[in-house]
Amino acid sequence: MIVFRADTRGPAEIGTSGFKARNPMSLAAARAHLLSYCTSGKKPLDLSRRIISSPQPEYVSTDPTQGCGGYSGKGYVYRIEILNLAERPWTNQVLGQNLNLKPNMLWPKLFMDANTLSGANIIALKHFGTATREVTFLTNIPGSSIKAYRKSNETTFKACK
Repeated sequence: MIVFRADTRGPAEIGTSGFKARNPMSLAAARAHLLSYCTSGKKPLDLSRRIISSPQPEYVSTDPTQGCGGYSGKGYVYRIEILNLAERPWTNQVLGQNLNLKPNMLWPKLFMDANTLSGANIIALKHFGTATREVTFLTNIPGSSIKAYRKSNETTFKACK
């Protein structure tokens, strides 16, 4: 998956640490958080609506376009490549729980870097609809996945060191 993120911090400040939410969750907490929206009458669509309705400090927002959801006008635009991130189905086998899920086309698409939630180190949701193209990460984005950057007023990307 290739996505973009706008940020006012320069490459030296981002460094090799990558992108973290303002209030990052641990990997275990991110897994539990995702599962909490699959139980107790909640659905992944409820999580998607929560994320879209207002910025949440525990997630990292990205966009599949360089426009970065309208935030690309200041600072830098970063190109993020996580090639082993793939869409996974909302199934008991993937989530590792015996859940009574009935996914529909409105649910966000689930992306992970492993076949199961318990094996995933990177978890992201791509939201449905025309209101947003956002891809939201519940986990940190590793610095090794940030491949290039450009200043917001430039068109050419420079490779990250």
